[in-house]
Amino acid sequence: MSTTTLRNLRIALGISPESLAVQCRMSLDELSAIESGKREPNGSFINAYSKILNINTTILSVLLKGTNRKLILFEKLRKLALKVLNGYLKLSLWMTDQDEPEKKLPR
Repeated sequence: MSTTTLRNLRIALGISPESLAVQCRMSLDELSAIESGKREPNGSFINAYSKILNINTTILSVLLKGTNRKLILFEKLRKLALKVLNGYLKLSLWMTDQDEPEKKLPR
């Protein structure tokens, strides 16, 4: 999963980076590194994040990291799913921007 998508999910859910860092038991710097793509998310982050988002841990892990089996078709579908999800989140944030200007639309 692109780290931009992780940030967009957090923003769309109205979760502050500080709150998410506390819930994931990590520092704000660590969360920032994951969301900016400077650091790979570990298992404990994926577990905590999946609980916060109410999404299946395995699905989130596959979206974030892919699988050991690098099937070309699967990777293309995974990347397409991420683009669609990220586009949906950006559209959702754009639509709510009129009512809630404090939610900044990610670039």
